[in-house]
Amino acid sequence: MEVIKENDSYEFEDGELTLQIYMEDDSLYWKASSKDNNPIYQTITLTKENYFIYKLFSDLYDDIATYSVFDDLAVNGSVKDVNDYFRKIKRHKEVFDGSHVIWKALDENDNINAVRISKEDDKILIEFAKLVSGKDDIDPSDISLRFNTKDKSDKPYTTPFVTMFKKLATYNPEYHQTHIEEYLYKLAKKY
Repeated sequence: MEVIKENDSYEFEDGELTLQIYMEDDSLYWKASSKDNNPIYQTITLTKENYFIYKLFSDLYDDIATYSVFDDLAVNGSVKDVNDYFRKIKRHKEVFDGSHVIWKALDENDNINAVRISKEDDKILIEFAKLVSGKDDIDPSDISLRFNTKDKSDKPYTTPFVTMFKKLATYNPEYHQTHIEEYLYKLAKKY
């Protein structure tokens, strides 16, 4: 997988699929583009081949699954109470169904798009789907999602995605030191 950093935008190229992650107008966007013009469903697979990227998405999954975003904060009671509260409310069950992180959002063309993130052994699958088509698409090969950081009801759930984006900002694709997990993954692939 090739990672391209341009200003505050990051592109992950995996064969026919490109995932672009960027901030614009205080909202986070994920945009999947397919070279084969499949407008309905697209999947990108992350492995430990690039451990930094794999770990970012693995941490994102774990943070949402356990809802541990407030672990470093003390907010009117214990951190455990706050995390338990968010874990129990309905919106958390929509974002994490027990085995998948799922985010649904409208794009600029009134399409309802979704991303589903799942962990399988040493892989992370990021699946994009166009669920309901609204107006005519400008580019039918794109599936984009907006994580609205201004909406107070969504803020607790967009926080892990924004945190991941901020960690991504520390990644330098020009300088990449091989992590021991990458080495072990590549070694296991050989045999």
